[in-house]
Amino acid sequence: MKRSFRLDVVLILIVTLAQSLGVVVAHAAENGNFAGLVDIGGGRKMYLKCSGIGLPAVLLVGGLRASADDWDISDKSKPTVFTGVAKFTRVCVCDRPGTPIGDKPSRSDPVPQPQRRMLLPICTPC
Repeated sequence: MKRSFRLDVVLILIVTLAQSLGVVVAHAAENGNFAGLVDIGGGRKMYLKCSGIGLPAVLLVGGLRASADDWDISDKSKPTVFTGVAKFTRVCVCDRPGTPIGDKPSRSDPVPQPQRRMLLPICTPC
C-alpha cells in the first residue's frame, strides 16, 4: 500500500514538473515514438525513449544510478509505469548520465542534468 501511494505521489510530481517546463507535444504521427541516444552537449549523450500522444507530456526521471529501464519493470498482471502513462499522454524516460546505455563519465567529470532543450526536438511539433 505504501509503495502504491509513493508511486502516485511521484507520478503527480513528474506531471507537475513536465507542465512547469512548458513542454508542448504533437501527435505521435508527427513525432512518432522514439528511443535512442540524444546529444546533451559537451560531447555527451543520454538515452531517451518517448511514446504516446497527448498533453501534458510526462518526463519520468529516476534517482541516483537509475536508468530508463526502471520505469519498464512490473509484475506480469499490471502494465509498467511507462506503458500505463503512454496510454493516455506523451511520456518520455531517460537514463541518468553514466548509466549503461549513455556515456560513462569518470567520477571527476561534471555531469549535465536532463534539461528542456534536450527534449524539445523530440517532444515539440516539427
